[in-house]
Amino acid sequence: MSYPDDVARIIRYFRRRMEEIESLAMSAISDLLEYPSPGDLATKARMLRDGAIEPLVSVFDEGEYLLIAVNLPGAARDSIEVRLYTDRVEIRAILQEETVRRALGSLYWSRGLREYRGSFKLPAPIDPSTAEKEVRGDILLIRARKLIQS
Repeated sequence: MSYPDDVARIIRYFRRRMEEIESLAMSAISDLLEYPSPGDLATKARMLRDGAIEPLVSVFDEGEYLLIAVNLPGAARDSIEVRLYTDRVEIRAILQEETVRRALGSLYWSRGLREYRGSFKLPAPIDPSTAEKEVRGDILLIRARKLIQS
């Protein structure tokens, strides 16, 4: 190889690395834009310190009803607690130790993760007395009638 070939190879190498760095930076910026506010971060940090994980929640508008799907993998079914309010839902469930230990390994031991815990604001007010709850696999489904706003 000649000197110009070596220089061209080095330039191609650095160009590829710079593209990788740019891609990582753009991904990080995207993540930061989606990250919660500092107050939410403080709440999440306290929960993690207390041994809790916030479950993933999806809310679907079904016209007269809201369907709330809560992902609780590894939770003991008999430990699931739900508190419904007109504007939010609060979830708490105990993690099955063996399942969590297999899934998270040393993180489980270092953080002492013991439960799911979270409070989630609803996009529309509901009537908690109409709520129907069902567990399908690792998903808790809650269906409640929306309050009519006048």
